[in-house]
Amino acid sequence: MNNTMIKAIAQTAGAYRRCAAIPGHDWTDKHYERLLWLQDQLPSGSGIDSGTKINIDATTEDKVVLDVSFHHMDEMGGYDGWTEHVVIVRPAFNGLNLRITGRDRNQVKGYLYQVFEHALLEDVPQIARIKGLKDERHSLTEDLEYASANTDMSATITRIGELNVEIADLERKDRALRGVPS
Repeated sequence: MNNTMIKAIAQTAGAYRRCAAIPGHDWTDKHYERLLWLQDQLPSGSGIDSGTKINIDATTEDKVVLDVSFHHMDEMGGYDGWTEHVVIVRPAFNGLNLRITGRDRNQVKGYLYQVFEHALLEDVPQIARIKGLKDERHSLTEDLEYASANTDMSATITRIGELNVEIADLERKDRALRGVPS
């Protein structure tokens, strides 16, 4: 198995728990920050309008627990309420064992199953690539803001344009893989 999201979350949660058990351990905050970064990569939007939260207290190396709220729409396209769900993920010989709690309003559990199965089996390097490109773009944009009037920034502007195209392409491919409309 590659370095998938589920593997990264479980391993980081285990490392966080071990470090947190030792008062003042240097790496506790670093593991917590990594969990928050991983959480930011989890499904958000397309009904999962409040994002996905890793339940750090309940997550271990053998079980990942995610809290999700789903924003339902009526047949006219208006929002008409929320359902609360817990996605419990355990390893299995054939991939993942996902259990989704909460009310199955409009067969939302089937949709959530597909979304989370794909997201959790996704390779972290692909996600990290998008994040790395966004970080580079942010850094270059800051360089532009602080550049003097005498500085030739045409190469920086060109690179920002290239990054925008590459990021948009990767995000479009990612949405297509997850079956999310563009």
